[in-house]
Amino acid sequence: MKSNLLLLLALMLLVTSAISAPNQQLPAQGQGPWVVNVYYQNLSQLKTYAQYNQPWSVDTKEKYFTVGVDNIQQYEALFGFGFEVEINQDMMLSSNSIKDAIAKNINIDSKSIPGYACYRTVEETFATMDSLVANNPTLASIVTIGVSWEKATPGGNPGYDMRVLKITNSAITGTKPILFATSSIHARELTPAELTTRFAEYLLNNYGTDADATWLVDHREIHLLLQGNPDGRKIAETGAWKRKNENNNFCANQSTKGIDMNRNFAWMWNQGSGSSGSAC
Repeated sequence: MKSNLLLLLALMLLVTSAISAPNQQLPAQGQGPWVVNVYYQNLSQLKTYAQYNQPWSVDTKEKYFTVGVDNIQQYEALFGFGFEVEINQDMMLSSNSIKDAIAKNINIDSKSIPGYACYRTVEETFATMDSLVANNPTLASIVTIGVSWEKATPGGNPGYDMRVLKITNSAITGTKPILFATSSIHARELTPAELTTRFAEYLLNNYGTDADATWLVDHREIHLLLQGNPDGRKIAETGAWKRKNENNNFCANQSTKGIDMNRNFAWMWNQGSGSSGSAC
């Protein structure tokens, strides 16, 4: 009887150990990137990690979060927190299929920004918008919501129309939830405009073949201001370290000319706690 009890206790310890021991094995193949589920013991452990990297999503019931891992070093770093890690195969498949679909539909002109051939200029972005609308007249349209500072102010550069790419299936009527996204309001941040442009290409070029893209276009109204600061962007394309727009009513000194559009929304303007009262 005693030996049976000891055997039972040993088995229980084995099972408990197998459940609680974190999986700290590196992936058998590849160098990344990966999408992984990371299992935590308590919320303080999660909060500590969140100071270093932002989880994509958190499942508090199952006590895990999902996050992207770019390389082996980042994968190993998760072990340092005592996490159990597993690759999220479903999200990996979805992510890879999206990357493949986008890659097949990217056609960037060789006149792109010097040193950044993957990023389109303002003109190339607008040309892409026109092409997407021409090829998908029932799914996409251009909405002009105003003009840039330069275009509204005589005597300077010609400036630009502020053009929004609207994506939705016009054949499906009724009220739809709206997504509005503004890209690259900081002129020198080249990536957001390109990323949002590629998102538009993915939706329209894969409509009818990709279930997610088709559902979004059919049942959502998506408004994309691809170039949120075209005047400043045009200067940044030359290699200048330009952040703001060209509004010279404030900070008119040539070296600080313009308004930082990222910090000049009407909501909570000059309210302290991180809100600046300077238009610069």
